[in-house]
Amino acid sequence: MGRALALLLLLFYLFPRALAQVASCDATDLLFDFSDPGPLQTLTVGGESYYVANLASYLLLLSSTSPMRFLPTRVVGGGR
Repeated sequence: MGRALALLLLLFYLFPRALAQVASCDATDLLFDFSDPGPLQTLTVGGESYYVANLASYLLLLSSTSPMRFLPTRVVGGGR
């Protein structure tokens, strides 16, 4: 898990535009679990494709040569 966090911090350092993105929701917790054994899955949000954060997408990230965007594995909480 420490490697995944270090990799994400490196990506934010290399691609600061990613820090400017805002999540607009009332969830209490967004979980990016790159050890989750789910299948490689992409979803489109607002016309942009995102990978769901899990082990398959993490392994793809390690072999990728371009930046990738991720959705959380789980969203917890929220009142709506």
